[in-house]
Amino acid sequence: MEHNLTLLDVLPVIHGATADIRADSIAGLAAVRGMVDFVNSRRYRGGRDSTSQEDALNVAAERLRASIDDFKETRRLELLRRMRHCSSPRLIPQRG
Repeated sequence: MEHNLTLLDVLPVIHGATADIRADSIAGLAAVRGMVDFVNSRRYRGGRDSTSQEDALNVAAERLRASIDDFKETRRLELLRRMRHCSSPRLIPQRG
């Protein structure tokens, strides 16, 4: 059996299915960078409150967790639906 699914067919689906994870990963890295910059620039000065950096880091981590959960629950199925005809039906969850 021959399949006509090419990389050009799959890339837009991957791009869309992983968009939130990619965006939230970038935001998370920016929050980590902000915290590292804060610590490195104020290490010996003292008296500075890191609450805003900690809050930004916590928000970024929570958003990334939510994006990953969304991908696991729904977005990954976009990839699998596109490849359904190429795989064993037992490997791909069926929606009723």
